[in-house]
Amino acid sequence: MKKIWLFLFSLFAANSLADDIAFGTVKGIKVYDQSDGKVTKIVFSADATHQNEGCNGVATLRHSLRSEEALNQMLSIALAAYMAQKKIRAYSNDGTCEADLLALQNSRF
Repeated sequence: MKKIWLFLFSLFAANSLADDIAFGTVKGIKVYDQSDGKVTKIVFSADATHQNEGCNGVATLRHSLRSEEALNQMLSIALAAYMAQKKIRAYSNDGTCEADLLALQNSRF
């Protein structure tokens, strides 16, 4: 019985950390090539909703955490949204500002 409670608690704890970084239009995309690694930052417009307060409307993509293909796909979504002034949703699996999902979508679901 103790193992069941521990398992259920771990599922709840993991899900409670996942959160939106922001949902809205993109104000800018910045690519940094620093000595400690490459990072892309997606800056959301001030009117973005569902913002994680700690991220200040900025989603981060650390290049070292992704394959080149996954990074290119995420950057393509962000650039398409920026150029078309469409909304994207940035989501983090662990509640940080590191985006694990970018979705081009008209409404949040």
